[in-house]
Amino acid sequence: MSGTRSPRASVGVAAFGIALVALGVITKLAESVHESDAVVHTDNRILERFIDRRSSFLTGVAKVVTQLGSGWVVTPIVVVSVIALMIIRRRGAALVVGLSSAGTAVLVAVTKHAVGRARPPVVQQLVSAHGDAFPSGHSAQSVACYGALAWLAWELGQPRRVRVVATIAAIVVALLVGLSRVYLGVHWPSDVLSGWLLAIGWLATLVGAFRLVSGSKPLAEQPVDASADPAQSDSEGYGRSASCSATFWRAQTTCPISKRWYCRPGVCTAMTVPSGLT
Repeated sequence: MSGTRSPRASVGVAAFGIALVALGVITKLAESVHESDAVVHTDNRILERFIDRRSSFLTGVAKVVTQLGSGWVVTPIVVVSVIALMIIRRRGAALVVGLSSAGTAVLVAVTKHAVGRARPPVVQQLVSAHGDAFPSGHSAQSVACYGALAWLAWELGQPRRVRVVATIAAIVVALLVGLSRVYLGVHWPSDVLSGWLLAIGWLATLVGAFRLVSGSKPLAEQPVDASADPAQSDSEGYGRSASCSATFWRAQTTCPISKRWYCRPGVCTAMTVPSGLT
C-alpha cells in the first residue's frame, strides 16, 4: 500500500527520535553538573570504587584499551574506511562514516567549552589528560567510529553473522573505552555517559538524514537503471557478475540460474529456491 511506511523508511524516523532522546539526556546531565546535584555525588562514589580496585594488570589493560578511542587509532580507521567506500562508489556511506567522527569531534569540543567541567584531581589520574572533562572525547569517538562501521555492515547487506559480530564488537569496544577512562581517573562517569550519548545522537542524525536522502532501501538493495549498458557498473558500483549475464535490478530481474536472486553490492548471488516458490 502506498500509504504504508516501509520498515526501512521507519529507520530514519526512529533515528531522529533516538537523537532527540540523547540530546535531552545530555542536556539534563550538563545541568546536573552545573548544579552539583546527585549526579556529581554519584560520580565521586563510582570513581572511588574504580580507584579502590586498581591493579598493575588492570592498569596495563586499561592503558591499551583506552587508545582505541584516541585520534591516533580512530583517524586512520576512518580515513581508510572512507577511501575504500569512495573507491567502490559508496559516496553516501563514506559521508556518514567520515562525518560521524569529524562531527563528533566538533560537538565534543563545543560541549566541553560550554560546560567547562574540571577533570578528576591529578593525583587520581594514571595517564596525562588535558582540557575539560565533559563529555569524554575518547568515549564519544569509540561510538562514532566503531558504531558507524557496525551500521555500515548492516547498510551494505553483509551476511547476518558479520552484522551481528560487527554490532557486538562496536558495543564492547565503546563500553571498554568508556570504562577505561574512568578507571584511569581522567573522566567522571557522567562524562563517559555524555560522550556515548553525544556520539549516538549525532550518528543517529546522520543515519536518519541518509535514509531521507537515499530512500527507504539499504545500499545493497537500491535499484539499478535497467536501461544502462549491462557490461558496465552503475554509479553505485552495481553490474554483472560472472554467474549471471543480465544486469540486475534488486530481486525484480529473474536470475537465469535460480529464477530468483538476492542482490549485494556488485554481486549477483544465485539462491536455490524451492520449485514451489518459483
